[in-house]
Amino acid sequence: MAVVTGSILDLTAQSMANREVEIIFQLNAPNTYSVGSSAGRIIPTEPAVIEPASDGSFSVNLAVTDSMVNVGWYNIQVRWLSAEHGSGLIDFPEWRLQVPSAGGNLGDLVTGPDGTAGGSNGRIVWVSQTAPENPRKFMLWLEQEPGATPDPYDPKNTGLLKEWQ
Repeated sequence: MAVVTGSILDLTAQSMANREVEIIFQLNAPNTYSVGSSAGRIIPTEPAVIEPASDGSFSVNLAVTDSMVNVGWYNIQVRWLSAEHGSGLIDFPEWRLQVPSAGGNLGDLVTGPDGTAGGSNGRIVWVSQTAPENPRKFMLWLEQEPGATPDPYDPKNTGLLKEWQ
């Protein structure tokens, strides 16, 4: 098992605590492990349902997917109550959550529906004089001081655009 962390807020970056939010993680198909002490253990698709903390943060223990016999990932659903609609609503993001043994932050572990790292937005640009700590494949890095008016005389502002392969 590995711990995946993250947070959920509404469109205005406010807590959704009064809306009884649930986040559902469900394995894409039954699977089994091919190596280690868990080899041969069957992992069913029973969902893990969690409720985030009042500030929107959450953590969940999930089965590691990188040592499964078949390529495995978690589908994610988000359910909440809507006073405006008088009912519950559900989002079905088209992400694949792949969980390594070290776990990690949801934003670093999701891929797009076709398994592309970084989701469908493969052209995210990191603007900084230092490289990103956890770059995704095909992520871009503009080696420059962020902001509207970078110092043109600073030698660290190379203006080079780099791409991770």
